[in-house]
Amino acid sequence: EVADLFRACGHKVDMSVRINHREIDVRAEETQSLVRKVILIECADYSSPVGVEKLQMDITKLRSAKEDLKDDAVIMHVSRNGYSPDAAGYAADAHIPAYSFPSLQSRLINFAPYIQAVENDPLRATILKEYQPNDIRFESRGSSSMPSLDFLSSWLASNTRWLTLLGDYGVGKSWTLKSFLYKLVGEYQKNPTTTPLPLFVPLQRFTKAFDFENLLLRTLQIYGVSGVFYSALEYLMHNGRIIFLLDSFDEMAQHLNRDAIRQN
Repeated sequence: EVADLFRACGHKVDMSVRINHREIDVRAEETQSLVRKVILIECADYSSPVGVEKLQMDITKLRSAKEDLKDDAVIMHVSRNGYSPDAAGYAADAHIPAYSFPSLQSRLINFAPYIQAVENDPLRATILKEYQPNDIRFESRGSSSMPSLDFLSSWLASNTRWLTLLGDYGVGKSWTLKSFLYKLVGEYQKNPTTTPLPLFVPLQRFTKAFDFENLLLRTLQIYGVSGVFYSALEYLMHNGRIIFLLDSFDEMAQHLNRDAIRQN
């Protein structure tokens, strides 16, 4: 799993590599930068936090392997379920990056510019002040309606992967979606290692035919997120770490012919 993470970020990865007579769990080499560092990683798949003795033993092995590569290598430790307080303190004092697996996942893409862009949305203050919640119900099910944010939260907690929100022009679909976005971003900021990131995709900005990869990469560029491997986005998508909020299908349709809309 750690190897998959680094592959998603464009690294050349080998597993169970012998270096200086030590077997290292993962060797990941950068492929894009001018100075291509090698990262040597030991992994602990324990059901409980790693203690200081296990961490010390693994770091000794990593340092011995690093001696063979000199300044071309950095070392890292990853644990399934984090570290004891003493182990975390030891890693900090030794200046050794030590991550739980969920926290390493959350570092895959730096979404900080996106979060900042959402918080600085010019409409945010107006929507939070003036939005009047409407009701949503499932079409053709005979079900009763619910306040929109409650309905969307209930849907998100279900096993249904897709929801299409329909309504006449001006009933508040976009403001509802933006309100839901602000709610989810707040939850993500409280616990980014376990809460999926809500990614708001403004389809009205796309007035040509496109494929999904270019749509997502261009969306991130709009928000100031750069240097992203699509494989990293795919990794997060397939692991349920992103919620896509696709806004304004109808506005996109105003600029495109039927064939382009179907393709999109």
